[in-house]
Amino acid sequence: MNYEQIGICDAVIWLQSRDVQDIYYPFMDNLHSDMKIQRAGYSFDELYWARKHGSDLGLKPEQALLTAQVLRRGARLVTNDPAMLALSELSAHLWTKAPTAQIAPFPRELEALYEDSRCFIYNGQELSNG
Repeated sequence: MNYEQIGICDAVIWLQSRDVQDIYYPFMDNLHSDMKIQRAGYSFDELYWARKHGSDLGLKPEQALLTAQVLRRGARLVTNDPAMLALSELSAHLWTKAPTAQIAPFPRELEALYEDSRCFIYNGQELSNG
């Protein structure tokens, strides 16, 4: 997960009421600790790729940077972003759940926090890039 994606998640939650934030953040706090999520910044190669190809592909800067990171590192991407799902360059890198696959629940304590956090479901609202 890159640092920007963490920041985008924060920015979305900070737009919500304080009550929603107080319910949502215990899950995220524990998730990032318990799942040992690896965080990474961008390389110069990824910055170059995003600058060179992003606008040609019709991507917003944050989409171009994430796409560059996935492609240049040969990573797997889990997303619900329609623009990125439609990008042919990413097709081999997209995670898709097999129709019969079961997704394992989180450990009990984390699962309970997750269920609580579902008081907020992202609806695709746009954030301003300023």
